[in-house]
Amino acid sequence: MLPDHDTMVLNVLAMYAEATPDERADGFAWYAAAREAADNIATRTGLSVEVVVAVIAVTSPQKLWQSNVEWAERICHAHVEGRPLPREGLGNSLRRAAIALSGDLTDVLRTSGSLKVRNFYLSIMGVAGAPCVDRHALRVVLGDPLVTPPGMTDARYREAAAAYTDAARELRVAVRHVQAVTWTVAKRLRDTAGEYEGLPAWWKLAA
Repeated sequence: MLPDHDTMVLNVLAMYAEATPDERADGFAWYAAAREAADNIATRTGLSVEVVVAVIAVTSPQKLWQSNVEWAERICHAHVEGRPLPREGLGNSLRRAAIALSGDLTDVLRTSGSLKVRNFYLSIMGVAGAPCVDRHALRVVLGDPLVTPPGMTDARYREAAAAYTDAARELRVAVRHVQAVTWTVAKRLRDTAGEYEGLPAWWKLAA
């Protein structure tokens, strides 16, 4: 269960305020860099950037970013060269990549059951108002970078996305940048925390 809407908004704002200057700069640049990576793959393979971004998005679940991009590029090259698509990660991801490579983007853009993938695609494409909510993003709205978040449902996704949207409106920052900045902070806190060491003062008090 997620907190009430106002609490989630405050948690996003608090995590955003914890960002270092470098984290803020990295967050603002993250989706532009992701788009550049997709553009480069599109140039090397002759595929449209929309198709490449769709392949990246559908192969993203349970993948670190660099591994995600590398696998997506191998998939794209295999497709244009007429070779079998390389297996890695989730089997469903490869099935969805094949759909994207056919030029059918209705799968990546579906509005139920895969909202994280959909909004990851839209965020990389630069579409406004599409926060990508994954496990780190759920930790942000929960106000706890170490918690095991509840399972993702469409309802929880939409509640968390609404909190990001309202926080972004208050900050006057594009919501995809707010999500990227807070994701970076939450990951840093999670990676460096031992007990409460490395956690911000507001989180220690809340704990």
